[in-house]
Amino acid sequence: DLKNNGNISMIDYSHGNGHLFFILTDNRNELLAFMRENKIEVTFHYLPLEKSSFVTNNKHLFNHIEEDTINSNLISERLLRLPVFYSMEDYECNYVTTKIKEFYAKN
Repeated sequence: DLKNNGNISMIDYSHGNGHLFFILTDNRNELLAFMRENKIEVTFHYLPLEKSSFVTNNKHLFNHIEEDTINSNLISERLLRLPVFYSMEDYECNYVTTKIKEFYAKN
């Protein structure tokens, strides 16, 4: 249902691994704040390679990397992990999706 929202994307060809579920959104930071205001723990953790401490501390070894990582930057800025856990109940899942829809109805 969220996939047809028009404001977020989900990767069709990926399959869940049971411990991560993410969406891509152009309003990541705003949606993250809204979800947390509603007591829903969302996060992001994807850091592009060129922003890692190893690369930033060794720029002389990676002078070409910025031009090669455009897509990783785009994904990093849009990726938001939604809560998923073994004991998650249907009503909790419905609450998460309802709040996402509510956010986009207002924005």
